[in-house]
Order: sequence, then structure tokens, then C-alpha cells
Amino acid sequence: MSPSEEHKSSAFNRKYFLLYIPSLISLMASGSPVLSYFIAWAGSFFIFYLSFTNKIKNTHTDTPFAEKVLRPLFLMQIIFAGYMSCSSIFNFMDLLGYEYFTRITYKIVDPYEIGLTAGCQRYYLLGHAALVHGMLVFYSSDIISPNKINISNWPAFFIKFGVIAGIVGLGFSKVGGLSILGGSISGIAFVASTIGFALSIPLKKTSLILIAALIFGSNLLRALTSGFKEPVIVSFLMLGLFLYPFYKKIILTTFVPLMLLLFAVLPTYVNTFRSYSGGGDAEAAKAEALQKVREQMNGEGLAETNWEFLRGRISEIGLFVKYKENVENGGRFYGFEILGQTMLALVPRILWKDKPVTENMVNVRVIENGIINDEVNVSAKPQYIVDSYLSFGVVGVWIFLFLYGAIAQLICNKSEKLFGGYLFGVAFVFTGMMGVMWRGNCFEFIFNSILYGYLALLLLYFILNKLNIVEEKR
Repeated sequence: MSPSEEHKSSAFNRKYFLLYIPSLISLMASGSPVLSYFIAWAGSFFIFYLSFTNKIKNTHTDTPFAEKVLRPLFLMQIIFAGYMSCSSIFNFMDLLGYEYFTRITYKIVDPYEIGLTAGCQRYYLLGHAALVHGMLVFYSSDIISPNKINISNWPAFFIKFGVIAGIVGLGFSKVGGLSILGGSISGIAFVASTIGFALSIPLKKTSLILIAALIFGSNLLRALTSGFKEPVIVSFLMLGLFLYPFYKKIILTTFVPLMLLLFAVLPTYVNTFRSYSGGGDAEAAKAEALQKVREQMNGEGLAETNWEFLRGRISEIGLFVKYKENVENGGRFYGFEILGQTMLALVPRILWKDKPVTENMVNVRVIENGIINDEVNVSAKPQYIVDSYLSFGVVGVWIFLFLYGAIAQLICNKSEKLFGGYLFGVAFVFTGMMGVMWRGNCFEFIFNSILYGYLALLLLYFILNKLNIVEEKR
């Protein structure tokens, strides 16, 4: 049986239906919105359990978790589904009148809002199941690469690559027609420098450690002045993941508390930074933000800021509720319209100078659904699952989330085969080029990033092959 025939037959293996049991139970309980929500929310953890413990399909069963965590089934699923499905609990508890675990008596509980939110959570759960279904169908534990990597000094290679790719990525990002390609190159430059730092520490090569630490530090400083939380969190997350195989106990005892601390203080830092950076002085804004964090850690302000962040910013279910409410109150499904705009967005502007501005195309449906009005100059792009729902409803959620998981796994398989295995092909190339898939985006932006990230991956293989860094085994 050919691989394609094997995938086709296994896609309907009855074990995959286990992924959808929580969705069915949650739907059966839809008459009680609170119960239905909590079943749907807990259902995502059941899906994590099924996929991580090989209950449906064997996934490198003899490989330690630390040596396969960067495959899409693991880290990407944790981040994508965690952000999509699991983080909504804070928003829902706020709707029930709670702040953290304390009931606030003066808060009004709106049953209508609770019902809409429970409905969106059921879509999240269905999307999570479809995502994992797509990943597992194309997951293979038997990929054998015909290529080998010719590198004698791995830390030095990754550090040099990070510097060169960082410069190239920065240059591309300044050119309108190449900016999307620049993002992929900058992503792999960041991963390369982080791997170089992580590998140089156990080798105890002082010069490499200092150089790598300077590069990592500069990336971190740039992240702190970006006005966004994600770059800072990702910087430490990636470093911890690459160091974990060498220092398991130290990483668990230091990086886990560090990540929790970052989630506690970054909302205050980012909010303050944004409010002070309007004048263009990023350094002054950073100093003000750090001062604000220090002040609030000694009082109650930090807890209040964090609750606002947890209920309103860490999850986008509130926006999904607005889209769903508008559709149910006379709005429309878009059918193939969003897909058509996505095809237009894939055409490079360098080939089509009069191409419509992608941001403006997306904002049409944002305004139509009442998320913002046309006088507000902000970006409120719908997330991937929202565009799936707006296209074809529940069918769209299943189809496009299955497709998303399948695409991620197929690109990972290709990268592993081209680049000689897990470390180089998955941990380095796939993670660097396809990190954009961790969080997702609206259709027009995410498929654009995936396409040009994949082309950049193939271009990298061509270059490394010509340099004899990647060559066929003899």
C-alpha cells in the first residue's frame, strides 16, 4: 500500500472518533450552557491526553518527550490549542461573576452572553479535535532522511547562521515585496541563535557562550521594546526547550517559575510601555514600564492588571462571541469569499503593484460584523478558527482546522526528510520557518506566511546543499 493510500485509509480509522467524543457530550449538554462550556473546556485536555499518550496512533513511542516536543503534534498543539481553547476559562469565570476564585457580588451575570460563549467553546473543541486529527493522519514515526549534515562545530554554525540570517531577514523586511520572506528568515535566525546559545553552554566554550549570550540578549532587548508579550515569552521558552535535554532538573526548577513570573508581570509591563511609547522614545517607555512593574509588585495593582489581561487579552473568545452573535442576528456566512481574498493575498506585490491592501480586505468583515467601526484605526483581525466559522459554519471549522493540522505535519515531514532528521530538520528549520503557525492568524495572512515560509525552506535546502552542508548519504 502506498503512503497516500495508507493515509487515506487511516484517516477514517475508528480510533480517531475518540477525539470527537467530548464534542458530542458537550453538544448533548447544550441545554445547560455552564455545564456545556466546562465539558467543552475539559475536552481539550482529554484530546491532549489521547494524542500525547499514543492512544490513537504511535508517535515515536521510544523517543523521550524532550526529543520530540518540537514536532507540531506536541509544542504547536499546546500553544495553538492552549491559546484557542484553554485560555477562555478566565473570560468565562468573569462572565460568571468571578475574579480569580472570588465571587464578586456586584457583577451582573448575563445568561445570554454565557450561552453564546459556551457555543463558541464547543466550536473551539471541535476545531481542536480536527487539528489533531489532521496531524495524526500524516504523522509518521518512520521518516528516514536520504541526507546527512556536514557540521563539525554545531554551536559555531548556529551562531554564524543566526548573525547572517538576521542581517538578511532585516534587509528583506525593509523591502515591501519581500517583507513576508524576511519574516521567515528572521524567525529561523532567532531559532539558530537560541540553539547556538543552548549548545555552547554544556560544551563550556567561553568564547562561544559570550557571543551567543550577546546575540540572545540583543534579541531579548528588541523583544522588550516591541510592545508585545509574545517575543519575550518565546525567547525564554525556546532557550528552556533547547537546554532541557542537558539540564532537566535545573530547567524544571528555574524555567517553569520564570515563565509563570513572566506571565504575571508582562501584562503590566506591556500596557505601560505602549502608553509611554507614543512619543517614540522606546528606552524611556521601557524604563517607565519596569518602574511600574516594581511598584505594582508591592501592591494590588499587579493582580488587577493581570486579571484584565487574563479575561480579555490572553483569549480571543470575546471577539468570537461577537462574530457568532452577529451571524445569528442576521449576519452572513462568507462562503468562498474569504478564500478568494486569500488567493489574492498570495500574489507578491512586486508582480501586482495595484494589489488590494490585505489589511483593508480583512477589515471589511471586521467592520461588517460590528467588531470595530470604520472610523477606528486599529487592527482587529479574526483568528483562524473565526474565519473558518465565518466561511462555512461548523463544516468550515472542521475542514479548515483539519487542513491546518495536516499542512503543519506534512511540512514538518518534508523538512525532517530534506534536512537529515529531527535536530536540524524539525528543531531548527521547521521551528524557525513555521513558528508563525503556533498562534495562527486570519486566512489572508496565515496562508501567505505558510506559503512563503515553505518556499524559504526549499531555498535554504538549495543553498545548504550547494555549500555541501546538507548532502546525500553515500
